[in-house]
Amino acid sequence: MPEREPCVLVVEDEFLTALLVEEALAEAGIRVLGPAASLEEAVELAGHDGVDAALLDVELSGGVEVFPAAQILAERNVPFAFVSSCSHDRIEDRFVARPMLSKPFQDSEVQALAARLLMPRGR
Repeated sequence: MPEREPCVLVVEDEFLTALLVEEALAEAGIRVLGPAASLEEAVELAGHDGVDAALLDVELSGGVEVFPAAQILAERNVPFAFVSSCSHDRIEDRFVARPMLSKPFQDSEVQALAARLLMPRGR
């Protein structure tokens, strides 16, 4: 039986950015869950059993922050990183050690970050 493709949850409210992330991940053989454009959708998908990692925009439409979804992922030990144009000081203290990729980004940067998140723990 073939091994399943890894699945990365993408939380991004900007359509074009979400499309770029999705395409970069697909090119690397990674299945995308989402993209979630709202906090409600992000929270729902963060609890999905098939999520292996996640890439989260810090600020969604209307200034809503993604941290409730990040908390669910942290509680489930799902590795995640932030992909955002926000400055690092906008990250809540409990998540400040998480990786962050600044927008704009290259496809290769998204792919490398996802690969890092998907590495087996302990390496």
